[in-house]
Amino acid sequence: MLTIDTSGCDMRDSGGEGESKSNKEEAALAAAYVRVLLKAGLRGGQIAVISPYNAQVALLRDLLAPHPEAAGIEVRSVDGFQGQEKEAVVLSLVRSNEEGGVGFLSDDRRINVAVTRARRHVAVLCDSETVGMHGFLRRLLDHVEARGQVRSAAEFTDNGTAPPFEAWLDLERAAARQHALSVEVAASAAADGSDAEGAYVSNAGHGSKPADGAQGNGEGPEEPKLGPKQRPMRLVVGLDGVVQLGQAVAEAVIAAVLYVLR
Repeated sequence: MLTIDTSGCDMRDSGGEGESKSNKEEAALAAAYVRVLLKAGLRGGQIAVISPYNAQVALLRDLLAPHPEAAGIEVRSVDGFQGQEKEAVVLSLVRSNEEGGVGFLSDDRRINVAVTRARRHVAVLCDSETVGMHGFLRRLLDHVEARGQVRSAAEFTDNGTAPPFEAWLDLERAAARQHALSVEVAASAAADGSDAEGAYVSNAGHGSKPADGAQGNGEGPEEPKLGPKQRPMRLVVGLDGVVQLGQAVAEAVIAAVLYVLR
């Protein structure tokens, strides 16, 4: 069990009187956490992302749609998810406001159904200062704190301030394009019979030539393998230093999630 607490991170809910509520920054946070679960080894069909609010469900679907690896993830309202179970459930409670209003989050039965749909892992994304004003929700947060972990959303954002929703969406789409490119490059390398981990190029950028007589069909001498100090620079298609740094950060977060799931 895990609570990701958005209090103090300026992730406020929106929606007029009589309208379905949403929280763009919390939706982006939920989508980012889903990607952490996928990188940790869960399949899309093992994950559900649910929220009591239909407007939030729509935002979540927009964020996850660009990702091929997210295929199979159930993104539904709490009511629409009744009767189902998943290995991991990410629950976005949405409400975050100075008044402490929780709306129909005060329906204890609905929230109880939501948190009991997970077989192995449930992550509750919420503003503890807002939802903690309601007795049942306060007890839920206390239970997770006693039996699981509580993390601040600031750990997943930049200096505790959530980036704009549109920026998150652009990042999610860019990551999806990068994933598709990586798959295409790997498939091309496999078709060419080259190194499955990627092509090697010299420091000057020229491809190494096969040994004389090698035709790739078993005839002729085998190309000599290079030692660690002789091996030329590896070309990683589509990844620059910024993306590589982001991968390192993601790997650290994945390690933390695996610890939670133990």
